[in-house]
Amino acid sequence: MADCARSSDSINTLFMTNKTQQVCIFIGARPNFVKVAPIIRVINNTDGIDYQLVYAGREDDPTLESSLFDDLQMPRPDVFLGVECENLNELTGRVMSEFEQYLEQHPTDTVIVVDDLASTMAAAIVTKKRGLRLAHLVAGTRSFDIRMPKEINRLVIDGLSDLLFTAGVSSNSIATREGAEMHKIYMVGNILMDSLRFNHNRWQRPACLDGIEDGGYLVLTLNRKALLADKDNLQRMLQAVSDEAGDIHDIAPLRPSVLSQIPNLKCQLPTVNSQRSPLSRILISAISHRTLWASSPIRAMWQRKPRSTTFPASP
Repeated sequence: MADCARSSDSINTLFMTNKTQQVCIFIGARPNFVKVAPIIRVINNTDGIDYQLVYAGREDDPTLESSLFDDLQMPRPDVFLGVECENLNELTGRVMSEFEQYLEQHPTDTVIVVDDLASTMAAAIVTKKRGLRLAHLVAGTRSFDIRMPKEINRLVIDGLSDLLFTAGVSSNSIATREGAEMHKIYMVGNILMDSLRFNHNRWQRPACLDGIEDGGYLVLTLNRKALLADKDNLQRMLQAVSDEAGDIHDIAPLRPSVLSQIPNLKCQLPTVNSQRSPLSRILISAISHRTLWASSPIRAMWQRKPRSTTFPASP
């Protein structure tokens, strides 16, 4: 769904019928909302489709701050399954049970699942066990490392899906190589670009860039649990970033849970100000838009300036 016209055409083609289609959009975690927002805008402009947004987590999930939905200009979920646990196998079972109850109570024709989380796989399995149509957004993504839990999730979800929405030709090739029929595959592009384009005119230069020229800094984000869990590796990585960056400014919009770990690591990084207000999606996009990292290869563009590292907490 790399542009609104193609998104609209895909939705209209897939749901051409005389009766109103009931669609469930299933979201497993906060980052999925960015990918779902463009779909909701298209559905709202398409006749004959009703949808509900279902979130695997709790209604009081602290990561679902109001600014997220304001920035994306989309509604909060209609239904919260209330599942929260660290063990992935336990999470899979609980989501399957809760989502089964949801489908029993809400007539549904199609379930759209996003990405490759354990909760996404759980929803996909339940959907097909009930004989419903399953659509997978960001299908055909592979690391080719079967040791990664998400790789297993991807294989299961793609294998069960009736509709595969891919980001590009390489994803199409992966899907066909694994046996998907061509009529199931829709190359819709990188849907994150839809969200960026939609919000581009609302970007503002954040205060944390005061005194720093556009293109004169790098952006660092840390999110993956496996990376954060390995403290020794995390320390080596942060030290490598610090050494390689030299005098270039580093901007690190991190979650509070990540911020709390930084002072305990033996890295040559300034003290973290964890009291800074969280950055909204709009501001994070604006920061990334102006960064040196995004503009061209770093080594060719670095300009030596007085260096600082800023850690504004992100949602």
